[in-house]
Amino acid sequence: MSCADDVSKTQAIRIADVVLIGPLMIAAGLRRPLNAPWSTILVLSGIGTIIYNGMNWKAQRELDT
Repeated sequence: MSCADDVSKTQAIRIADVVLIGPLMIAAGLRRPLNAPWSTILVLSGIGTIIYNGMNWKAQRELDT
């Protein structure tokens, strides 16, 4: 497996985190009947996931071009 394949797979995971995982965490935190601390943790973790992986995706994409 080449380094380009590894980067491609990593980028796909980052996109999935930004498009699927983060929003699902936010939705679960807002819609589920959870205690306030758990809801807050889910929402903040979802936002953090989107920001962190979005920034890493953008940085790697800039390195590739």
